Amino acid sequence: MKFGPGSDFFNPLVSPFGCITSHWYLWCCSMIMWSIRRRTMPLGPLGLPWICNRHQMPTVKPWRMFAKWNEQYSPVMSIFLRRTPVIGDYSPVLA
Repeated sequence: MKFGPGSDFFNPLVSPFGCITSHWYLWCCSMIMWSIRRRTMPLGPLGLPWICNRHQMPTVKPWRMFAKWNEQYSPVMSIFLRRTPVIGDYSPVLA
């Protein structure tokens, strides 16, 4: 296998090293974008990078989780449902 311009060493379709390198690059880019979006939003529960807060949301009676987060963070908080940011006002005074 030759290395340098025109070699297949870094080609993700041919070489396992190229495939691993491209996956690592995409993962790093998504982590950077996720952290930038989290810093620009109001406080809220920290989710996982790709599924965000979906694993924390119950399917039955989700308002209980919102009430718990309201006590823990602030009345105005943000959650991420997949790639969609949701900013909520969960105080009865502001509503």
